[in-house]
Amino acid sequence: MAFVHSVLVFSGPDPEQCEDGVAAQEGCLRPKPQPSRTLSSQEASQVSAVFADVDFYKDPDPICREIAIDPCVIERHSWDADELSDYICGADRLGEDQRTDIRELLSSLRDKS
Repeated sequence: MAFVHSVLVFSGPDPEQCEDGVAAQEGCLRPKPQPSRTLSSQEASQVSAVFADVDFYKDPDPICREIAIDPCVIERHSWDADELSDYICGADRLGEDQRTDIRELLSSLRDKS
């Protein structure tokens, strides 16, 4: 099992010139691929355990009729052929506890890279 990830890096001061990145107040941020690595058997077991228990909501949370969401804080996770986000007003969304578990797992894998 391989761990492949990227980080957003500042790539220019003009957010208007940011078609393939993320426009921010500071300018443009673009993904920068990081070196991939093969996971140890223990790490692969951790990944399998976290993703084996993923359950998701098929409908938006009812609170979405009353609130606004900042799209810049939505997390997306994909593996195999599946992709889910933690967008509370979206369908096929992760619950808070699973988002936390995935974030902690990915942070620990990134820190070992």
